[in-house]
Amino acid sequence: NLHASCNGSPGTTDHCCGHKRAEQGNPDIPISPLDEKCERRFLFTGFGQIKPAKDDDHEARETIATLGLDSQKLRGMRRTIMIELESCQKGMKPEEFRTYVDQKLQPDKNGRFPEFFTTYRQYANELLGVA
Repeated sequence: NLHASCNGSPGTTDHCCGHKRAEQGNPDIPISPLDEKCERRFLFTGFGQIKPAKDDDHEARETIATLGLDSQKLRGMRRTIMIELESCQKGMKPEEFRTYVDQKLQPDKNGRFPEFFTTYRQYANELLGVA
């Protein structure tokens, strides 16, 4: 989902993704969003931050920096999703919450997954106690 999730704002101080990369002369990124193991290389904190899943993963750290994936704007957007999930979990029975999450993670009629799919899935699994 990283590949199709650019919310960059060119010309602002808080731009990211392709706009951020272009500003740097379009350097190669070490981790391709097309790599099927891409998601496992990143972790989202409860504050909406993104960081390498392993502290010594320099390629993940470089990818985050090159694409500006930990910008304040993206952290805020991820945190909004996390607050939504926390609120829903508190107001639902566990099986209702699981159904809610499963529905949120379904692709739309065009086969597109929701924005911040990985954040939804990772944080919902954390709330559900799924490893």
